[in-house]
Amino acid sequence: MSVHSLRVMGIDPGLAHTGYAVLELRDRKPVLVEGGIIHTAARDSMAHRLQEIYRGLMEAMEEFRPHRVAIEAAFANSLTPKAALLVGQVRAICLLAAAQKCVQPDTYSPTEVKKALTGRGRASKAQVQGMVRAALNWPEVIKPDHVADACALALCYLQRQRDLEIGL
Repeated sequence: MSVHSLRVMGIDPGLAHTGYAVLELRDRKPVLVEGGIIHTAARDSMAHRLQEIYRGLMEAMEEFRPHRVAIEAAFANSLTPKAALLVGQVRAICLLAAAQKCVQPDTYSPTEVKKALTGRGRASKAQVQGMVRAALNWPEVIKPDHVADACALALCYLQRQRDLEIGL
């Protein structure tokens, strides 16, 4: 695989909205190829929602053929233990989709992503989004937030691999 053709898919897992972004290195600079959201409806069963996320990820991976996948690691706090369990199930679907496509997944905590992009593990969301915009040479903050977060995950992978010329 040539460094010039490396494709990384970042995935921001969420039950209602799972964001994904595909970045490609071109001349050692990251380029946003595609970003999107997989939506699920709260009225649907959990099994159906997970199936929709799986189907959407499989379609995106089939179309964009990433070489690696960067997924947000599970985290929990005492205020939202139920949300953490739900996101954990979505993460499992993301890992399964990567395994089905024989793509190596890497996981990063929010703190790791913030530190990789800004140098500070406690950076604000706005600071991270600003670094994503700058790294991708994008004219404005990437929206929606789930896509921006997925971009940040993919950039974290690239930064960790030291494939970027730009100094994140």
